[in-house]
Amino acid sequence: MLLLLRWAQDPSDPVLLLSLLKHPLTSLGRSRQQLDAIIAATEVGALRGPRKWRDLEGLAHHILHLHDELPKGWPQDHAALLRSGAAIVEEIAIHHATAAQVFSGRRIEGAVAAEACSHLAMSLAANPQSPEGQHVWAGRDGAQTATFLEQLAAVCHEMGGVDADFWPQFAEAVMQGMSAAPDAAEHPRIAIWGPLEARLQRRDRVIIAGLNEGSWPALPGADAFLNRILRRKLGFADADERIGLSAHDFAQLANAPDVILLRAKRVEDKPAVDSRWIWRLRTLAAGGLGSQAAANEALASAPDHDPVHWARRLRIAQKVEPAKPPEPRPPVEARKLDSFSPSRVVQLIRDPYADYARRVLGLDALRRVGEPVDARERGTAVHAAIENYERNGGSLEDLIVEELVAAGATEELIALERTLWLRAADFYLDWSATRAPSRIDSVLEETAKLTFASAGDDAARHRRPVEQLTDGTLAIIDFKTGRPKTAAQVQTGLEPQLSLEGAIAQESGFGAIKAAPVSQIIYFQFSTSKAVLNDDNGQPLIFEDARTSEVVDESLKGLKRLIAGYAKQDTPYRSKPRAEFAWDYGDYDRLARRKEWTIEDGGEE
Repeated sequence: MLLLLRWAQDPSDPVLLLSLLKHPLTSLGRSRQQLDAIIAATEVGALRGPRKWRDLEGLAHHILHLHDELPKGWPQDHAALLRSGAAIVEEIAIHHATAAQVFSGRRIEGAVAAEACSHLAMSLAANPQSPEGQHVWAGRDGAQTATFLEQLAAVCHEMGGVDADFWPQFAEAVMQGMSAAPDAAEHPRIAIWGPLEARLQRRDRVIIAGLNEGSWPALPGADAFLNRILRRKLGFADADERIGLSAHDFAQLANAPDVILLRAKRVEDKPAVDSRWIWRLRTLAAGGLGSQAAANEALASAPDHDPVHWARRLRIAQKVEPAKPPEPRPPVEARKLDSFSPSRVVQLIRDPYADYARRVLGLDALRRVGEPVDARERGTAVHAAIENYERNGGSLEDLIVEELVAAGATEELIALERTLWLRAADFYLDWSATRAPSRIDSVLEETAKLTFASAGDDAARHRRPVEQLTDGTLAIIDFKTGRPKTAAQVQTGLEPQLSLEGAIAQESGFGAIKAAPVSQIIYFQFSTSKAVLNDDNGQPLIFEDARTSEVVDESLKGLKRLIAGYAKQDTPYRSKPRAEFAWDYGDYDRLARRKEWTIEDGGEE
């Protein structure tokens, strides 16, 4: 019910909606198996990644749009499941419409909200066996839920409406004030008792825990109004009376046939003091046995009954076999070496195991449900906005904002970053105007490919802005919302993406621009960072002792060597073999179980 109260305020929130759909009581008139299949397809297809809608109607439209443009390789029944997912969202919108007015205002009336949620719960839980959804109130859980709604309505009746921003926290506070017995049955051989229960019952073995001074016995609280003398004169109970009762309880329990005394040596990261009962027991034993050493030995647990000994043994491994790094060697025909993009080449250089997991095993990393926009959405938005601006004109700032909103950016994020995007757009326009005199022609995001013979017909292909310069050479440009690559990274082959695209341009051209030598490789940082204003932003990379065309040629040779190497059956796919240049985190690190065989965290490039 608490989940329903939260969801009712923002019904299209992907996390809350998915939690509600996966709740065991949610049926919407369907069998659990049928509903689970629809939810799974809708989750993977529509709810993971940034939120691109603001209401249930927008979510239904988003799902149907995905159905019309189903990605290649998805199961055949996925389209039907997505249609069903859109239908479920539309049904939920109808059910929520009855409660929308209750939760849309700035203040929420608890009694009205409780009644609306009870109707919502029954509507969502309706199934063929219970068409009205009355089973939500059945059993112990149903009774507790009904009691919660009654208490929520009663509290709100006394204090009036609740601010909508604090409604979830208020409802949770009301629920936390309720008490309920545990669902699980007690263990037949174990009982956890308080002192009062322990006075009346006996067990074969008694474990007395919490024997730290201040815990047992608990120290009497300070009285800010009456000291001990005044309390005694007024006839109030002595503050130390409870310590006497605790001593009586301890004496009774400690006389059991088999007793284990437990205490913590540290509490809240500070040394703790033994309870006074332990000190007196040691003193009594020392007097009877003649020495403190004899008393400590008599009171100590036997090694096979010492919990401290057990805990230490749990930390000792009998035999340690270090895990070995994975080195899968799939069949050559399964490696899919017949098509390469420059970005795949970068992945194969930095993390071959990720290429294996993605292309051989067919495992794609799932994004989090409703996660905020990140570098992927920002980069796509910037490329799309620049392409739209160069083709149709308009305001580059507005185009960027439109693309970011379409990608799932929130209004708050847009308001925070809009001025920074304006700064980046102005710098880009100045940079483009500066380059205009040396530019004859340009293409934006055109697809090109390069085919060569190596382990079969291999093709490298990509889309990238390309400029034809007045001297007849070409410039390859990439817009980065993150940190641009350095000349050293490109020249050493660690980041050959643009140099490989230069090789494509030199061999086959891009769109209307014919093949020609590449003289410039340019990274333009288009982001909210102040690094946009750096003097070297958008300037051609300067390589050490090499011309750009030579770097481009060498990158193509490196690609051919890379493909030839992986065309051999004995070449393994290792996980981040260049540890000093490894990315901080990869989607397939846990699959490779890196934490079991490496402690390297990567370094500078």
